[in-house]
Amino acid sequence: MIELTIAIISILLVIGISLWVKIKLPKKITNYEFFTAIGRLSPNLIFFSLFATTFSAFTVVGLPALYYAHGVGAFFFLGLGVMLTPIILMTYGVKISKLRQDQEKNNKTFLSPIGLLLDGYNSKSLSKILSLTTILFLFPYLILQLAGIGKLFVSYTDGAISYITGLIILAALVGFYLWKGGSIVDAKTDQIQGIFTLVGVGVFGAVLLFFMKGTNFLAKISEAGLTSIPGPNGYFTVPLLISYAILFAFIVLATPQVSVRIMAANKKTLKMISLWYPIAGVFTILFAGLIGLYAAANVAVSTPDFVVGDVIQSVLSNSTGFLLGLIIIASILVIVGVVAASISTIDSVLLSVTAIFEENVLKREKIKVSLSRILMISVLVISVILSISPPKFIVSLATIQIAGLMGLLPCLLAPLHGIKSKTVGWFALSFGLISVILNLFLKIPLFGFEPAIMNLLAGIVGIFVGLIFEKIMRN
Repeated sequence: MIELTIAIISILLVIGISLWVKIKLPKKITNYEFFTAIGRLSPNLIFFSLFATTFSAFTVVGLPALYYAHGVGAFFFLGLGVMLTPIILMTYGVKISKLRQDQEKNNKTFLSPIGLLLDGYNSKSLSKILSLTTILFLFPYLILQLAGIGKLFVSYTDGAISYITGLIILAALVGFYLWKGGSIVDAKTDQIQGIFTLVGVGVFGAVLLFFMKGTNFLAKISEAGLTSIPGPNGYFTVPLLISYAILFAFIVLATPQVSVRIMAANKKTLKMISLWYPIAGVFTILFAGLIGLYAAANVAVSTPDFVVGDVIQSVLSNSTGFLLGLIIIASILVIVGVVAASISTIDSVLLSVTAIFEENVLKREKIKVSLSRILMISVLVISVILSISPPKFIVSLATIQIAGLMGLLPCLLAPLHGIKSKTVGWFALSFGLISVILNLFLKIPLFGFEPAIMNLLAGIVGIFVGLIFEKIMRN
C-alpha cells in the first residue's frame, strides 16, 4: 500500500530531522535558554518558529475542512487576521521586545511572556490565577494538534495507521524532543519543517491545479454554494469574519508559545517578520483552500477532518509515471511538514505551560531542567488521554482556546500602556473571565460576533472600570 509506505517514510524523516537537530544542539544550555532560546535564535529561526507554531495542524488539517464545508469564505476567516498581524507585531510586539531588553539590563529574566508582562503588577495572587487559567485554556490546543495528526494518519492510510497509533507515534516523538532540547530544538525544527511545508505546498498545489483541468471544478463548487463568501449554510457572516480578523491578528500575543518568539526578537527582526509572515501565511491558506475545495468537487470524504488525507490518497490512486513520483515527493514533504510542525508546536506549548507554572505558580528561583522535563511529560500524557475522544470537527478546539485566551489578553497588555495597578489588573481579569464563563454556558448573542470578541471587550471594559474605581477610592 503506497500510502502506508509514504507515511512510514515521512515518520522516519521526522525522526531524522529530530536526530540531526539534536546533533547540532549546544551541549550545555541554561534553564532560561531551555524555555526561551533567547540569545541563540537568528532572525530566520524566529520567523520560521513563529510561522510554524501558528500554521500547524489547525491550518493544514482543520482549515481545509472549513473550506470543504463552508467554501471560499474560509480564506477571509484566517487570511484577514494574517494580513493584520504585522500591525500587532510592530506595535505590541516591539513593546514586548523592548520590555524584555530593559528588564535584562536590570538583571531580570523571565521564562515566559506571561511572567514578563505580569511583573508590572507585582501581585503574586494575580499572577497565579491568570497563569493557571492560561494553562487551562492551552489544553484544547494541545488536543487539537494531537487529534489533527491522528486523523491525518487515519484518512491518509485508509485506517492502516489507526487514530490511537497515530497519537502514540506523535506523543513518542514529542517526548523525545522534550527530553533532548527544549526551545532551541523547536526553533531549529520549525525552520526545517517550514521549508518542507512551503515547498510541499507549492508542488502539491500545482498538482491539484493540473488535476482540476477538465473536471468542471468551478461549476461543481459553485453549484454546491462554495463560491459565495457566506457559504452554502450562511456560516461566514460579516460579523463573524470581522471577529476572526481581529482574533487571528491578536493570536500571536494571546498564545504564549508564539509570543515567546516575539519576546526573543528585536525591532529589526520584527520588521522582517512583518514583511514575510503575511506572504507565507496567505500562500499556506490558499493551499489549504485548494485542498478543501478540490475535495468538495472530486472526492467522497467521510468526515471534514479527513479532507487532507483523502485528497492525497485520491490523487495518488489516479496518477502514474512522472506525475506519480512528483505527487509522492510532494506528499512526503507535506506530511513531514505537518507532523514536524505539530510536534514542535506541542513541544512549545508544553514548554510554555511548564514555564508559566514554574515561574508564576511555584515561584522557584532555581529550577532544574530535569524536573521541568518530568512535568512536561506528565502534561503530555494527560493531553494524549484527553485526545482519545476529540470532537469531530477540530476547528472547534481552536475556537475554545481563542475564546478563553482573549478574555485574559487585556489584563496582560495593560502594563504595556503604563497601567500597573493590581486593582486594575484584577478588574480586567475578572471581567474577562466572567465573560468567558457566561459565553461558555449561556451562549450570549452579540449581534453575530464571536463570543471571543465579547471576552476581549469585557477585559478592556474591566480595565476602564478598574481605573474609575481606583480614582473614586483615591478621592
